[in-house]
Amino acid sequence: MKSDMMASQENSLKVGASARTALVVLGMHRSGTSAMAGILAQMGCDLPKELMPPTDANPKGYFESYKAYHLNDDLLASAGSSWDDSTVFNPEWYGSPRYPEYRKRAAKVVEEEFGDSGFFVLKDPRICRLLPFWQRVLSDLDVGPRYVCIHRHPREVAASLTRREGWSETVGLLLWLRHVLEAEAGSRGKPRSFVSYDMLLADWRGTVARIGNELELNWPRHPDNAASDIEEFLSGELRHFRAAGEQMPKHSLAFGWVARAYEVLERWAADGEQTADHAELDALKAAFDEASPLLGLVAVENRRLEAKLAKAETTLTAARAEAIGHAANHATEQRSRGALEGLVAKLEAELEATAQSRRELENDLVQTRSAFLQRGHELDELRQQTERDTAKIARLSSELETLRDELEHFEQRHERDARHLAQMARQLAPLIRQEFGAVIDGKRAEENVARLEGEKAELAHAKMLLEKRYLTISEEVSRVRESAASEIAALVAERDRLKPLENEVVAQAKALEQKVAELEAFRSAIKTSTSWRLTAPLRGLSRLVKGR
Repeated sequence: MKSDMMASQENSLKVGASARTALVVLGMHRSGTSAMAGILAQMGCDLPKELMPPTDANPKGYFESYKAYHLNDDLLASAGSSWDDSTVFNPEWYGSPRYPEYRKRAAKVVEEEFGDSGFFVLKDPRICRLLPFWQRVLSDLDVGPRYVCIHRHPREVAASLTRREGWSETVGLLLWLRHVLEAEAGSRGKPRSFVSYDMLLADWRGTVARIGNELELNWPRHPDNAASDIEEFLSGELRHFRAAGEQMPKHSLAFGWVARAYEVLERWAADGEQTADHAELDALKAAFDEASPLLGLVAVENRRLEAKLAKAETTLTAARAEAIGHAANHATEQRSRGALEGLVAKLEAELEATAQSRRELENDLVQTRSAFLQRGHELDELRQQTERDTAKIARLSSELETLRDELEHFEQRHERDARHLAQMARQLAPLIRQEFGAVIDGKRAEENVARLEGEKAELAHAKMLLEKRYLTISEEVSRVRESAASEIAALVAERDRLKPLENEVVAQAKALEQKVAELEAFRSAIKTSTSWRLTAPLRGLSRLVKGR
């Protein structure tokens, strides 16, 4: 009886009005996108036929199309990018001959992976950066996308990437910021729901219910029937790093932007999306896009230096191990101990110098970035001041034009009055002469002349005042324009001054890379030398004596 009722409930829970619906899971790598896709599958959504196999990094599986993953990787490569690139995707790619080619390939992948499914999950973190492309592909196939945007604490994501890739925290934070901002901007105005990874693990039932409400979905499978499978799936093994409540690292290049974006997403996941936050996210993305070339350079150079340093440390470790392994067979060569220790000390000193140079380069890059951002803020302020000055100029110009009209109207009225008085004088003159004679005629004529001269003087004075006001306003407009031009020129000069500093930082990075290469060549020369082979046991013996 109970099972019949449950079956009846499930049959009543149909997918919404759209003939075919794709739940597109958007989020940064290591942010819980796989967990979200796995839960959606348990709730009745179809998965792709060819799933990406589980790995040590994600033993429960990725729940994403292997074919879509390869297509997205190839697409990014065709645009000169990759999944770990935090810079802006080249918008001109959409106008290139490769665009229609990949559009057809993507449509084929969707058909092969999902067939005629009316309700399926499309998930790959790379889609965050390629959302306009996939939206057009789904539109071609008459599939209505609805978006589930999941995020995780950025420091947890960065820590996971550090463990898997060996990157610095800053690189992970930059990638997190790029993915979440692109996902938000691309899905804005469309059916979407924002989810926190923490909230998903804490209350999957409430999260699934809220997604259904916000996306106007009826789940094919009832949560009560799916509960045991989902709770077994959501185990503690899904989470290896916890950073809830931690502040962003102040040394990070992305500190301020990451903190602001995370605050907004957390608020949306808890209380729903707020349109008032869109302007802040737009401004944040614009600033990040403008600075991304410099930040990308920092990330690339940082990864190169880390790789070089790691390689040098590995070489030194191998040299030490080799010395210990051969120590027992060459105990008689103790007299070379001083020379060997000198070589080892030199190698260690070179490594330390390389590490110090790397730290100094990072500090220089941070300072350069700070100056770059400061000048960006100043430029924004100047733009705003310029807009205010432009509005003031427009207002003064309008007032000036009004004054011109008033002056012209005043002069026209003066001319009309003068003509009218002259006409009246001509009409009245015969009558006056007839009635009062020449004496009165002369007296009246003098009075009229005096009155007209007075009016003429008043009109001249009024005209002078109008002309003076016109000149004052003109001078004010010129002053405002000159001030704005001067401020813009100063800012451009300051920007040009900073450009050599950026070039100098890049040159230092290249010099440091050359230094590491020289160090490796020096080490190789030592290893291939006869003295190195002969003194190998002495190195081991030296370490044993020192207790290393």
